[in-house]
Amino acid sequence: MLTGFIYGVAACALWGLVYMIPLWLAAYDPLLIALARYTIFGALSTALLFFNLRYVRQMTAGDWWSAIALGVIGNLFFYWLLASAVQLAGAPIAGAFTAVIPISVAIVANLSAARVGHGVAWGKLVLPLSVVGAGMVCLNWTEFAYFLQTSSEPPSGFWLGVFYAFLSLLVWTWYPLSNAEWLIRHRGKMSPMFWTAAQGAGALPASLVGLIWYVWNDGGIMHALGETPEKFAAGVVFLGLVCSWLAICFWNAMSQRLPRALGGQMIIFETIFAVIYAHIMREQMPTALMSIGMVLLLVGVFMSVRVFQHHSKNI
Repeated sequence: MLTGFIYGVAACALWGLVYMIPLWLAAYDPLLIALARYTIFGALSTALLFFNLRYVRQMTAGDWWSAIALGVIGNLFFYWLLASAVQLAGAPIAGAFTAVIPISVAIVANLSAARVGHGVAWGKLVLPLSVVGAGMVCLNWTEFAYFLQTSSEPPSGFWLGVFYAFLSLLVWTWYPLSNAEWLIRHRGKMSPMFWTAAQGAGALPASLVGLIWYVWNDGGIMHALGETPEKFAAGVVFLGLVCSWLAICFWNAMSQRLPRALGGQMIIFETIFAVIYAHIMREQMPTALMSIGMVLLLVGVFMSVRVFQHHSKNI
């Protein structure tokens, strides 16, 4: 379980950078960044499939549909929703909804496990999840209040952003559970790295067609690349190779080692790393309330780990 925990933290450390690169590429449309990111990720993944033909031959039509759904919906569509929410409602709102994911995943996963008699008693989860919830409120409260005071976004745009953030919550409640279910079902038969490549290849057609459409409507490739094409290329290549390929490999390796309800909670480390990276970029120290929030989140996760470790020993 410790190895899975380390893989999960590593994935979230890389995913936390996803919030920083768009700030570094502030002159570029988030949709263009997302499409370029997943085109690069998909191209690398498709190339790597040729080195994993023994796994490819084992894939059924249902497996490929799962890979396509997870790649397009859980990666490309989710990132577009998140970027849109940040633009319209602000990063604190988007971050607040993202931070709810650990609780929603834990609840849905435990409900599913309870149906087959393997669920953790709800009474044992109330305290850890409450601590996580308190940590999320503390972590987001300061910037949330600041955004409400300073935002010039019209009410209709703001609430549309809230809706996008809510949809992103639903998508990433579904993604880690469905992804983990497939990986656990194929444990010992398929490698997590191959499943990462399958998802990337599944997302490639949608991201590539979307990128071509975007460039065509934006006046051509030179106009889309803007005044700093080298900077844009460096940013999206880093997103595609490190924040997508490597991070998802770590996440899939974690998903084969941790219970689904616990694995889904690991996403809170993405929020923690994003806050840390943002304050490094601003050259600011986190507020006392943010620091308390991060401590509560960590305490809540470690409490959950102990609950699931004890439960697994008694099954």
